[in-house]
Amino acid sequence: MKKNRNRIYLEIILKNLQENKKIVSFIGASQSGTSFLVNNIARIMARRNFDVAILDMTQNKDSYYIYTQNKESIRVSIENILETLLKKHQVVIIDTDFSTDADYFAYSEQVYLVQTMDILTIQPLTEFLSNLKSKNAINNEKIRIILNKFMNF
Repeated sequence: MKKNRNRIYLEIILKNLQENKKIVSFIGASQSGTSFLVNNIARIMARRNFDVAILDMTQNKDSYYIYTQNKESIRVSIENILETLLKKHQVVIIDTDFSTDADYFAYSEQVYLVQTMDILTIQPLTEFLSNLKSKNAINNEKIRIILNKFMNF
């Protein structure tokens, strides 16, 4: 079931990506499955011969730590990081959370909101989106919604 959902999400993402659009971000509340989706979508895209990079900008920065032991000095600037990744990869998928700098969303062509059926997670996500909009980092055309973790009632 999860594999089929990931493939559906991937199809939607590929359909919405244009050739010149290479940066997408995923944002969701804790435990919404955002990182799980990011990793699986990247894996499926790589199997389809896309050259994909994952940029982990979550508070935990688990992927980042594996390669750099969290040396923040390596992160020169947002522009340099994204420019470097785009030189080497077709698609950059940014795994984000509510602590991620708004500029990452501004550089993203699409922002995928990962939401569960848990009503308590809607308010913090809505508040974060309002904050991003007030900074002109996103607009309604960029936003896509993924309803994750289907529950059978």
